[in-house]
Amino acid sequence: MTHNVSLGNEAVMTHLWLYGLLVLMGVVIVYLLYKLHELRSKGVKERDYHRFLFDILDNLPFPVMVKDIENEFKYAYWNKESELQSGIKCEDAVGRSDYDIYGKERGRYYRAVDEDLVRIGKPYRAEEHYVTTDGVDHDTIVMKSIFSRGVSGRWLLVTRWEISQLKRYERELLIAKNQLESAIKKQNLALKSIDFGLIYIDKDYRVQWEETTHLKNLVSGRHYTPGMICYRTSALRDQPCEHCAFKEAIEQKRIVRHTVRVEDVDFEVTGTPVYADDNKEVIGGLLRFEDITEKLKLDQALREAKEKAEESNRLKSAFLANMSHEIRTPLNAIVGFSDMISQIDDPEEKQEYMKIIAVNNELLLQLIDDILDLSKIEAGTMDFSYSTTDVNQLLDSICQQMNQKEHSADVKIVFTERVPECTIMTDRLRLSQVMINFISNSMKFTERGTISIGYRLDETKDEIYFFCKDTGIGIAADKIEQVFERFVKLNTFVKGTGLGLAICRVIVERLGGTIGAESEEGKGSTFWFTLPYVPGQSEQAEAPAQILQAIPTVEKDKLVILIAEDNESNYRLFESILRHEYKLVHAWNGREAVDLFNRHTPHLVLMDINMPVMDGYEATAEIRKQSADVPIIAVTAFAFASDEQKVLSSGFDGYMPKPINAPQLKKQILDILRERITLI
Repeated sequence: MTHNVSLGNEAVMTHLWLYGLLVLMGVVIVYLLYKLHELRSKGVKERDYHRFLFDILDNLPFPVMVKDIENEFKYAYWNKESELQSGIKCEDAVGRSDYDIYGKERGRYYRAVDEDLVRIGKPYRAEEHYVTTDGVDHDTIVMKSIFSRGVSGRWLLVTRWEISQLKRYERELLIAKNQLESAIKKQNLALKSIDFGLIYIDKDYRVQWEETTHLKNLVSGRHYTPGMICYRTSALRDQPCEHCAFKEAIEQKRIVRHTVRVEDVDFEVTGTPVYADDNKEVIGGLLRFEDITEKLKLDQALREAKEKAEESNRLKSAFLANMSHEIRTPLNAIVGFSDMISQIDDPEEKQEYMKIIAVNNELLLQLIDDILDLSKIEAGTMDFSYSTTDVNQLLDSICQQMNQKEHSADVKIVFTERVPECTIMTDRLRLSQVMINFISNSMKFTERGTISIGYRLDETKDEIYFFCKDTGIGIAADKIEQVFERFVKLNTFVKGTGLGLAICRVIVERLGGTIGAESEEGKGSTFWFTLPYVPGQSEQAEAPAQILQAIPTVEKDKLVILIAEDNESNYRLFESILRHEYKLVHAWNGREAVDLFNRHTPHLVLMDINMPVMDGYEATAEIRKQSADVPIIAVTAFAFASDEQKVLSSGFDGYMPKPINAPQLKKQILDILRERITLI
């Protein structure tokens, strides 16, 4: 009995132990499943974030590469610009070392640099020259630095900055320097061979011999007659001339040079003492007259050229320094806050960081536009396209556009002065550029009040007067003349390049007008410009002869948009913006776009301009053979005014420059569709 009870107790204990073990195993499994789920969720977020960062890096306008230090410096990342400049695809570079890509000799050099960088631990910066697959020479500044992330190891970040333009400037300056030195050398050779007057005079001022033919041809009344006292025949004096170079030379026993002006001719007079055979006693001297009129003019020209070259060099240096600062400032915010986004969980804080990144992206794009405009001004290739422009419509649109931009809530932008109807012949885009720049400048310096824009006609002068008046901080009287100069920033703490107003001045002058500003500190400023008043051609619409077709009615979620884009990342961007509202069809090139258009009959086409097989212009021409009604919007990285004019004259209905602004893209698509289709 006792044995049976003992066995029963052991059985119970065994069952309890097994039960406890099963419970413990269950808890462990549940915990592991939770951790697995947590890791998977985190992995998805990290993959999405990495994909976002890689998209940013792939669209940077300079090469970016990453090497795995722990894995024999093999490449772990190779962005799109690296592909374009090197001609080496990402898949052919990632996982390979410099030896694999560039060969033994070049690979050994890069490996030595990388190992020294790792050993020293300081960033590397050097100039490199290379030739791309298209045969173009490139001068770059290479920057390398080490970074790490958690336990994933250490990485080597490699970037390249294009300095080919700077090198061209250096070469131009070197050529100018050589040309200047050559001119000076030629001048010296010319001076050695020109005619001059030379007279030998003894210590008693008696002329012994002379060669003054050239001197006699230049001035009258200057005679040096052998056997006669020099000052009696040359200056009609009874005593030696004051400040006489010959007198000073024989008295001081040294060469003396004077410059004199006689009858509008400049001479350099040189007195040289002549010694006896023992080199102790002065027995006379040589008096040399050299016409230096042209030499003085040349010296003056050389000084002016030198000053001009120095000023040009100063401006270029200031430009490069300013551009470096202005480019790095928004890039610092973009890179810094992009990294911070991954480290925070607060959605509102993330949204704030994204807003900061967007603002700095816009600033960087504006900087690039200003630099491009400046380059076209320097090259004399700034394009102007004149057309009939409705001034009221244009300024209303600008006013509405600028009010939508982020600015102080205490500032209103209003269109205050106009005439009932006004159309002029001018460049609409350039006129918009000047007015937008004026308003943007006022927004920077106005914390409260109004920014008023408007215009008035002066038919007596055949001109139209535009203005932008603000209630901002104003400009000091001694600074007002500087605001239209290049690189001038009266407030260095306000974002900008100092190029906008200078570009405005060039535009206005090219349009045949004048520009100016009036201001009072603490009360505000008025920026104005005038243009010739050339009335635009009337554009009275004629009623169509045929019966108008009814506008079709389509449900918005059934609209089909054909996107022709050869870059996958760019298409993914379009997809993320439009996929929730429209049905999308993707073509990788112009030929495929034409084929898909015929198969799917889309309601709108987004057409990239630069594509393989068939570009956007060719594809649009083929589509227009099938349909003249379907709207086609050009999407291009080219952003000059001339590009937009070419696009709009080539069968396109709209123009969207890269990088794409999502709200603007949606609005443009919706506006065009509403003109052609009734949406329900």
